[in-house]
Amino acid sequence: MIIEKVKSLIIKEDEIFYENHIKFVVDYSIELAEIEGGNITDAVLAALLHDIGRIRYGGKSHNLTGSKDAKIILESFNHPEENIKRICNAIVKHDISETIDEGDLLSLILRSADGLSHYKIVPFIFSNKLSKSNGDLNEAIKLTLEKFDFEWDKKILLDSAKAIGEESRSAFNLLFRK
Repeated sequence: MIIEKVKSLIIKEDEIFYENHIKFVVDYSIELAEIEGGNITDAVLAALLHDIGRIRYGGKSHNLTGSKDAKIILESFNHPEENIKRICNAIVKHDISETIDEGDLLSLILRSADGLSHYKIVPFIFSNKLSKSNGDLNEAIKLTLEKFDFEWDKKILLDSAKAIGEESRSAFNLLFRK
């Protein structure tokens, strides 16, 4: 099955990143595809491959480099060309610099799932912000709040995703806004 092959490839490339981010994006993508009536296989493949560019080349333009690599990977497994185009488009558009058309369900699912996944790794994100702020706790809190406000407003686009994430957001706000 293509999902298992792609999952194995991603785990082989970066198991830690898979365990601490990608698997959460996959889980949310499945849930959102079920709610929204999307193609679950394509949602899972997009989620598995959405950060392949980050894994291989770093963060800059990872949506673009990742889309190119995802195309090659999916073609190697003989995935249908029409589906590959949708998946690669969603990978490009999971970056907020790209505009998503209202009818582009796969892109909406992927971007929303990616945003929701960050609520699963709040300690890691806070630690990263603390490091970037040279140990300044107040600055780290400010940066963390800015990131999660941004995620909520710019990445989590589907109403169904906001409903899924509301409890996590409330808990996050209780922790960081007090």
